This record gives sequence, structure tokens and C-alpha cells, in this order.
Amino acid sequence: MRIAALEGGSAGIRCNGINPDAVFDNSKLWEGGIREQRAAAHGVKPEELEDFYASRNLLNARVRSLDVARAAAFFLSDESSRTTGSVIAVDGGVSSAFPR
Repeated sequence: MRIAALEGGSAGIRCNGINPDAVFDNSKLWEGGIREQRAAAHGVKPEELEDFYASRNLLNARVRSLDVARAAAFFLSDESSRTTGSVIAVDGGVSSAFPR
């Protein structure tokens, strides 16, 4: 994404990224035994997995697909017309993922 921003900037092309964490609603990612595998890896029951992921972030919030869509809408809007090469973390604040 940052390489694309470097290469496309002079042509007015913006390239940004969204980094969500543990989006469960409207997602098929957790099907086919993945939810059960991840729950076992974290020592929780499958039905507790969403709360487990929410408890890892600073806001103790579940990340919804709507939150990710709103970040995408921002990047697509004129409000971000001067933004390129950036990443919005939509993760409730996972401190281990903070840039160093």
C-alpha cells in the first residue's frame, strides 16, 4: 500500500489501508472450524471468542463490519483527499499492534 502511494502520488492516486481486528459479524472467516480452533488456542469456549477478542483491546469493544465500512467510507470521501500512505487501525486499540 505504501509503495503504491509512492508510485501513484504524482498522478493524484491515493492508496491507504484499513487494519481491522476480529470482525465477526457478516464474516465467513470464522466458519469451517476456525472459530473452534482459535478458541482452543486461546483457552476459551467458542461462544466466548468474540468477548475474548474484545477484551484484548483498550476499548474492550467488539469490532463490527460497520466500523470497518465507515473507515473505508472516510478514505473514499473528500475528507481524506489529502491522505495517502496511511493505515487506519479499526481494532479497538490493540496496543501490541501500535506502530513503533
